[in-house]
Amino acid sequence: MDISDIIEKNKAIKIMEKPSFLFHKKRNILHAELIYIPYYLFLTEIVLKKDDNIKVNICIDRISGEYAFVTQSYDFAMSDHHKLNLQIGIEDAKKVANRAVNQFIVAKMRQNISLEEVKIQLIRKFDYPYWLGLYRKGEKGLQFEVIDAITGKKQGPKMKPVFMEYMLHQNELNSQNKTNR
Repeated sequence: MDISDIIEKNKAIKIMEKPSFLFHKKRNILHAELIYIPYYLFLTEIVLKKDDNIKVNICIDRISGEYAFVTQSYDFAMSDHHKLNLQIGIEDAKKVANRAVNQFIVAKMRQNISLEEVKIQLIRKFDYPYWLGLYRKGEKGLQFEVIDAITGKKQGPKMKPVFMEYMLHQNELNSQNKTNR
């Protein structure tokens, strides 16, 4: 799958407008925007005492440090779409990757493996596209829905803080730009 295969805006809006659950109402997306979240990609190699090694790719967002194990291969763009003051540096991201790998190893230890060494290597930085849609929910003000701009999958609660932090950073940048004019 190529990261340049981004879902078109109209299709993204239709996906975001679909109710998440059976009894939920259809959302009326007021504004949709393609955003890019910056990530680190680490290759982790778990060296076992046997001849087998386990290789695991871990993505860590550079905004809040959330991680995910990656199984699919993408042609990741290394462009710099964002202009954010990123909070997560490489060393902090390596610590997150190490914690994630330790959790992975603990789960594997139940399968009676013997560990010799863990290697964590930064492969690259990249930006991943998402569609962010704003909608009104009753009288509560604005809410947002986010989908993966490649797969069209809605993003769950684990990623909400990442997108909220992104929007706060964007708001700060917009305020600074208005002040500098």
